[in-house]
Amino acid sequence: MKRWYCVQAKHRYEFFAAANLRRNGFEPLLLTELRTTKRKNGVEFEKLVSLFGIYFFIPLDIEVDNWKRVVYTHGVRRIFSSNPETPSPIPDNVIESLIASRNPITTTPETPQIHPGCRVRIIQGPLANPNTEAICQWRDGDRVKLLLSIVQREVMVEFHVSSLELIE
Repeated sequence: MKRWYCVQAKHRYEFFAAANLRRNGFEPLLLTELRTTKRKNGVEFEKLVSLFGIYFFIPLDIEVDNWKRVVYTHGVRRIFSSNPETPSPIPDNVIESLIASRNPITTTPETPQIHPGCRVRIIQGPLANPNTEAICQWRDGDRVKLLLSIVQREVMVEFHVSSLELIE
């Protein structure tokens, strides 16, 4: 029987760890929201952040799933447990209430169908340029990593999908 467990990611690796767990066949629950923040120069921008910082949840059947694969996934620090032999489950009603209380702010808006290998244009932010094209290398939810050519070097840069436009 699947139960919910709390996973701690490494500092600022929660999106990366959740993406790696998805690639490994798990279904992590990373609750997020868009927050508007200001830079020192007064420019406002929206940033996707995790509601629980470096923590997220994952359903596992300890009898069937190899839960140690979760611990050894890149970006994951540990699964909470009361002893080293098995992780400690979270009561189902806690996760159900978290999912039920999600409001439209925490759900992802409709985004372009950006996928690895497609060409995109940056339309917001300091690198916005109508003549610049980039290749999508990786996507996890609302975050996209692009391979961008800057000063005759290829650099991997991470963007929110709302600041990108798909080139057909």
